[in-house]
Amino acid sequence: YENMVQACINAGQLEKAIETVERSRSKRLVDLMASNDLYQPGEIPPEVKDLLQQYEDLQQQIDQERSQNNSSNNRELMGVGSSTKDRAAFQAYNEAIASLEAEKQQIWEQLRRLDPVLAGEIQVSAPDFCAMQKLIDQPTTAILSFYTTSKDTYIFVLRQNQITLHTCTGQGTETLQSWIFQNWLIPYIEDGSAWQSQISVFLSELAQRLQINDLISQHLGNITELIVVPHLALHQIPLAALPIGNGQYLGDKFLIRYTASCQVLEFCNERGEVREQLTYGTVEDATEDLPFASFEGEQIARLYNIPESDRLKGRSQCTKSNYSQLASRVQVLHSSHHAQSRLDE
Repeated sequence: YENMVQACINAGQLEKAIETVERSRSKRLVDLMASNDLYQPGEIPPEVKDLLQQYEDLQQQIDQERSQNNSSNNRELMGVGSSTKDRAAFQAYNEAIASLEAEKQQIWEQLRRLDPVLAGEIQVSAPDFCAMQKLIDQPTTAILSFYTTSKDTYIFVLRQNQITLHTCTGQGTETLQSWIFQNWLIPYIEDGSAWQSQISVFLSELAQRLQINDLISQHLGNITELIVVPHLALHQIPLAALPIGNGQYLGDKFLIRYTASCQVLEFCNERGEVREQLTYGTVEDATEDLPFASFEGEQIARLYNIPESDRLKGRSQCTKSNYSQLASRVQVLHSSHHAQSRLDE
C-alpha cells in the first residue's frame, strides 16, 4: 500500500492516494468493532449466518474450479490434449468462474445490506473519494487523514469540494512513529511520573514535527471543525492538545472529532437516528479518588432524570460486568473516571 500511495502522490493523483490509504485501513480490527451494535449477545442472526455460509460455499467452488484448471494446465505442459479442446475448456472455465463470482457478489451485496462491517471483513469495500467527500456535511469541516511512509508523514486535507496535501518531510516510520513509541508510549507504560512531567515538551516537539501551524495557515482557512483520522502511534496521542502558539491548543481553535477510518465514519453515518426516547446511564468515580466526578455525575443525573439503577458509583459498582450490563440497556453512557491505554490488549 505504501508504494501505491507514494506513486499516486508523485503523480499528483491525491484522490487515488487517499483512496489507497483508506483501503489500507479497511481491514484493521478497529473497523470491526461496530459489529457489536448488531450482535450484542454475541450470536450472528440466522439470516446473516445463512448468507455467510452461501458465500463460503461459493468461494470453495471457485477454489475447486481453479484447482482443476491448474491440473489441466499441468497436463497440457506434458503434451496431453488438443489445442481445440484446450481452447474450449479454457472458455468453459472462464465462464464458470465468472458465473460463480457474479453469484458470490450478489450474496455479498445482500450481506452488506444486513451487516456492512462483517461484509467488509470478508471483502474489502473502502469508500471511494466521492463517498468520503459526502461524509463532510458542512463547508467549514475538513477531514485530516494521516499516513506515514518510510520517509515522510502525509496529512490529506479533504473538504467538501477539494483535497490538498500537507507533507511532513523526513518524518517517516523511524523518525516519527518510532520516536512516538520511545518517547510517549514506553514512558507511559514504565514510568507514569516521568511521562507526565514531559507531556508538554513532547507535544510541543510533535507539533513542530507535524508543522501544525503551517498546516493551519496553508490548508485550514475558514475551517472550524476537524475529523481526524490518525495513523499508527498517532492514535495514542491527544492531538487536540498540540500547542499552536499564544497559549492556545489545536482543540481551542477547532472542534475535533476522531475516527479510525473514513469507513468507520461511513458506518456511523449509515446507522441512522435512534427513534425511541433515549435512556441514559453514568459511570462515576470508579477508583474513588475523583470527588468532582461524583458531583459531575449527580448534575447529569438531575438533568436527564437518570434513575439510581442506571448509575454506577465507586469501586464496588464500577466493575466490568456491571459496565457491560449498563451499556446494553441504555443508549447514552457518560463515563466520568480515570482511563488508561492498555497496549497489551
